[in-house]
Amino acid sequence: MKNSDTREPHNQLLDKMVHVGWKNGIFFGEQMQIMSTAGYFIQNTLKIKPPLIINDEETEKVCELFEQTLKEAIKSI
Repeated sequence: MKNSDTREPHNQLLDKMVHVGWKNGIFFGEQMQIMSTAGYFIQNTLKIKPPLIINDEETEKVCELFEQTLKEAIKSI
């Protein structure tokens, strides 16, 4: 969220996370578009889609990759 008072989504961060995630080997699902109160579409949801069968070690790796991706995306904007 770009602004917690207005609840404005941080679309630029979302886009960066998708691109940096590919580089880091974490792939996100399609971003959901929602209609804003101003009448235009915004994207504000990032989906992580691990396999249906995943163990604790793999789950930890996904969390580490997500954290790394978030840090890199924030740093790049």
